[in-house]
Amino acid sequence: HAATHGHKLSVGFFDGNKFGAFRSSYGFLGDRIMDVVMKRAVSAGESVFTKYGITMFRYGTGSEEFPLIGECDDVTMKKAMHEFNVEFNKALKLKVPISELLLSPDGQAYLAERGLDLSDMSKINTAEQIVVDVTQLIRQGEFKGLSITGTCVQIDVIRNSSPREVTESVYRFIDEETSRVKELNPE
Repeated sequence: HAATHGHKLSVGFFDGNKFGAFRSSYGFLGDRIMDVVMKRAVSAGESVFTKYGITMFRYGTGSEEFPLIGECDDVTMKKAMHEFNVEFNKALKLKVPISELLLSPDGQAYLAERGLDLSDMSKINTAEQIVVDVTQLIRQGEFKGLSITGTCVQIDVIRNSSPREVTESVYRFIDEETSRVKELNPE
């Protein structure tokens, strides 16, 4: 469509930073957290990218990689990506049994930071559920917050370029950026 009508075309790519660490830090709870985080990503994507005419994809179930494509210039794409990150990082509340947080050192640290005295376990009601802000959970002892590394580029679409030529340009960019972002964010 962009080639036929001479519109600008931009593609982008997001990769979640250390999201897999939720699983290694919190076990089964980590899987629940990942589900909530991915739902937030989709929800933030729908609310932000839609208003700019940008479509966000997900590589597949369990993937933390999101390609983007839109009939817009790269400045607009970058602006939308920034707005996405702001929306994505708003407080994300999840009700969790204390017993699940006690299973991991990171969960114990979270509880201790919030004033729970872990020195006498007999005084703790492990069945009690507390509301946690997922964006504040520490992963692997050091990672906190939800961040996504991203990049975008405007594809030079020559009027009346074939769909194949445009598609090949887009795939080339995504392949190059996937490799580059993976080097910056190995997990």
